[in-house]
Amino acid sequence: MTSETAFLINKTDGKGKVRRLSQKRNKKSYNGAARSVGGIIGIMITVLVSILILYFVGGSFDFSGGFSFSFFYPGDDPYTSDISAEECSVHIIDVGQGDSILLSVGSGEYILIDAGPVSSRGVLCEYLSAVGVDKINWLVLTHPHDDHIGGAAEVIKKFKVDNILMPALTADSSVFAALLDAAERGGCSVQTVSSGYTFSAGKLKCTVLSPVRNEYEDENNWSIVMKANYGMISMLFTGDAQEQAESDIIRKFGSGILKSDLLKVGHHGSPDSSSEQFIKAVSPTFAVISCGENNTYGHPDITVVERLSEAGAQIYRTDEEGGIIFVSDGEKMWRKK
Repeated sequence: MTSETAFLINKTDGKGKVRRLSQKRNKKSYNGAARSVGGIIGIMITVLVSILILYFVGGSFDFSGGFSFSFFYPGDDPYTSDISAEECSVHIIDVGQGDSILLSVGSGEYILIDAGPVSSRGVLCEYLSAVGVDKINWLVLTHPHDDHIGGAAEVIKKFKVDNILMPALTADSSVFAALLDAAERGGCSVQTVSSGYTFSAGKLKCTVLSPVRNEYEDENNWSIVMKANYGMISMLFTGDAQEQAESDIIRKFGSGILKSDLLKVGHHGSPDSSSEQFIKAVSPTFAVISCGENNTYGHPDITVVERLSEAGAQIYRTDEEGGIIFVSDGEKMWRKK
């Protein structure tokens, strides 16, 4: 990512002593003074024109506390600015065999990605309350499988949820019906999104990379895959997206967009996700697998674990460690002990 470059010009008030000039001047001194005044005026006009040019190509004025002007170079990302006083936390919540991830931004905004299975809805809501959540700005439900939306209705009932994002895929299940009913009663804004949709929470900028297609045979490939950028740190959340969806992302955006510091490993570490090409493109520093202890699916698959290890990733698993928290200041990321 590019770093912010800003120029700041300040003008402060000063007190100067005005000296009365003699009315008797000779022609030479008068012409010299005129030239001096003309030079000063010329400089002032040049400075003013320069400031106006900078303003119209991307700057801004601020009159609070005096006059100031700020300017971003073309291509700079304003989302990387002014985050030194903030931190972004990523909570991989232990919901057993399922997914639920809370993104907390220092400004007091929250994104919840998935809501785990029905059996963990109480644990999820207790966790959210314990970390101080009172409102969820964005609830991202990657796809309508019970282990991802099971606790969503309960979350909506207990917390104010502003926006819900889902793929254009429905489910004929009581869990999905309960979700829709809770969303209506809660007055939530519900949107179906696909590749290219963007939104923000504070200084955290999020881009939906998938679903790319309008139709997938396997429902897991409908999963919302989301890239989140916080300053110079990037994170990738993949739902249950499988190799077909991974390949579609690379074909549409190129592999460069996938490079991330943190990867939430797809489909709980299943062998039908996390292809070699995909993992190589992401090249994560941290890889997190959310799955239940002694689950009947054999998650995570040993092949996936080895693939991540060979890519140099530090691997963390909720079935072994429980909940896991990462923190970023926008320049680096670390695991919170």
